[in-house]
Amino acid sequence: MCARVEPLQFQRSRGQGIGFPHAPENAIFTVVSTVGEIQKAIERLPQKDQAALTAWLQSREEPILSKREKAPLLAPLDKAAAELDAGRGVPIVTVRERVAKWATK
Repeated sequence: MCARVEPLQFQRSRGQGIGFPHAPENAIFTVVSTVGEIQKAIERLPQKDQAALTAWLQSREEPILSKREKAPLLAPLDKAAAELDAGRGVPIVTVRERVAKWATK
């Protein structure tokens, strides 16, 4: 049986940064390592910080698309690949030249 270890707390005193340069002088940092501890810490955050954390977590998720959603996204790529395979299309050198001309207009 493993003994439960209490989270460590670090008191930051004047002139002793611990990697949080914008933290208030009297900040107390608690190390959390389990999902339960993280959830409790999040619940103690102000609503604005919870919303920012939620947005950040959601931005890290990869969207899950159904076959029906993927089809219209992939169709133009499939068409372009088929055209290139058939010898139709614009060589990349030409594309770069055109983009350079457009960018200088």
